[in-house]
Amino acid sequence: METIWNGKLKIYARPASGALYEIGADVAEGLADGDYSAAHVRNTATGEIVAVFHARVSVTEYAEMLVTLAKVYNNAWLCIEANNHGHAVCAWVYHHCRYRRVAREHRQAEGQLGAESMRLGILTTAQSKPAMLAQLEQALRTGSLKVFDAGTVEELAVFYRQPGGTYGAASGRNDDRVIGLMLCACARLRRTVRFA
Repeated sequence: METIWNGKLKIYARPASGALYEIGADVAEGLADGDYSAAHVRNTATGEIVAVFHARVSVTEYAEMLVTLAKVYNNAWLCIEANNHGHAVCAWVYHHCRYRRVAREHRQAEGQLGAESMRLGILTTAQSKPAMLAQLEQALRTGSLKVFDAGTVEELAVFYRQPGGTYGAASGRNDDRVIGLMLCACARLRRTVRFA
């Protein structure tokens, strides 16, 4: 294992020539005492998580780091959570950094009654999260997703269905890595390129 970027990024395998990669990215505000932003890089052929990013960084710094990481890993697909500050990360990646390999989903356009369009990023909602977590569970169980990162394994161990039916970490614990991993597990189903 090699750690760079002041302990924020752990690399378990360097990019292999010709290999395809996907990155699942959970987005936080970037506050010094807030949640963490977390990203996992997966080799699509082996299912191995080859790199993990976990840190408190600004939205723009995170967006630029994701693009750098994606370019290093053979122009990987980015599957970015679009909730809250994720919209800003998606916009920065796509419009400022001009990186086009960003997962999209078909959902209602904001501000237009009944209008639907392909939107940057992936929303995680009370309705979508259970199905996405089921995909993650299946990928971990079947070995199509292999995790070597101790921090991710620790978060998976305390992530559960809470009273009321929501999902999250135990009190006082984080689930940023779990959400990033969940997005990584779902990335293959969400890839759509738009060059406009």
